[in-house]
Amino acid sequence: MPFSKPRVDVFSRGAAQYDLWYEKHRFLYLSELKLISSLSGFPAPSLEVGVGTGRFASLLKIKIGLDPSLPMLKIASQRGIQPVLGLGEKLPFSSGTLASVLMAITLCFLEDPLQALKEVYRVLYPGGELVLAFVERDSPWGGYYYRKPSPFYRVARFFSFGEVEGMLKESGFNMERTMQVLFYPPGSEERLEESLEGTGRGSFLGILARKPY
Repeated sequence: MPFSKPRVDVFSRGAAQYDLWYEKHRFLYLSELKLISSLSGFPAPSLEVGVGTGRFASLLKIKIGLDPSLPMLKIASQRGIQPVLGLGEKLPFSSGTLASVLMAITLCFLEDPLQALKEVYRVLYPGGELVLAFVERDSPWGGYYYRKPSPFYRVARFFSFGEVEGMLKESGFNMERTMQVLFYPPGSEERLEESLEGTGRGSFLGILARKPY
């Protein structure tokens, strides 16, 4: 699996800018965080793939964070995350050694998302949990981010719910629960929202999937 230097460079150069987004858009961030926390308690040992600056992992008590960007990992480590340099497509963990994994807003930045999901499946215990959270491609916010002149979203590739569902099944996972949030359109005043079961209304989706026993 080649190391995608151009994508990594975007995040390495913009690590501080990326981290500041969570302060500027606090209600969006907290709504997404609440959705993710409603899907799992992330039993240990737990890992976030694409941990970034540790904004999710630190509050969800996930101890280990993997990312290909050293500047991102430096900020994450300041939030108490054990940093691991690496790619989602080639996880540096032995098979069957983790109880839970989070991938939050990571899938759209991966070179090979299907391979990354297969790697998560490999490293989980039988019965282990994956929480996958993403902006749905065909939603209002998916279209907005696709058009937004951002250095980060220029290297993103968004997926529909159906595409993500297909990749999870191909990787061997059983889907157990789906949640949605971000119901107001782009350009509206941001506000804290409660997530709802299912799909079709919210732009931000969360899926709880499990590796079979």
